[in-house]
Amino acid sequence: MAQDNTKSVYQTLADVDCSNHIEKKGKFSYVSWAWAWALVKQNYPDATFEKHVFTDNQNNPLPFMRDTKGYTFVQTSVTIGGHTLSETFPVTDNRNQAIQHPNAFEVNTALQRCLVKTLAFHGLGLSIYAGEDLPVMGEHGEDLNKVITNLAAAQTTDDCDAIYKSNADLMKRLNKSEVAEIKRSFTNARSRIAAQEKQAA
Repeated sequence: MAQDNTKSVYQTLADVDCSNHIEKKGKFSYVSWAWAWALVKQNYPDATFEKHVFTDNQNNPLPFMRDTKGYTFVQTSVTIGGHTLSETFPVTDNRNQAIQHPNAFEVNTALQRCLVKTLAFHGLGLSIYAGEDLPVMGEHGEDLNKVITNLAAAQTTDDCDAIYKSNADLMKRLNKSEVAEIKRSFTNARSRIAAQEKQAA
């Protein structure tokens, strides 16, 4: 597939029709990591990715980081056209719920999902991934999705705080589950940014 040099990386990858490569697991849609990476390499042969390694309190290298409650996170970075984007992703079960003390297979699955999500930030299949992460809920679904999208794109913790505070009136109109979804996205965004800052330090 020839690369169109008149387009940005994001425009090129966002224009890719992923509809024939969507797979389902329960109610969630996703794109295979193998297909996603193959597509990126067809357009950008020099693209690279990294699965980050962390160290525990005994200085052992591990492909994940874990909080005090046993919830585990992985991180990947993708560099395309000299531009690197990173994402931190929780290890989840087949219901998309974070799990404590996952096994090696669950960590590996999370790494592959994190890679696909990082590719989505570059443009590939972003709308599909939003469909998984941002379910429309009730009459305020569109507004809710916008808040969560903005939090996912936040680059600093100050951005997260500003987005959260600016939607105080909206949250008064939401039900408990919708408010919980915004709070979860807010917490995840701040955790992602903190992990990225720690990795860059």
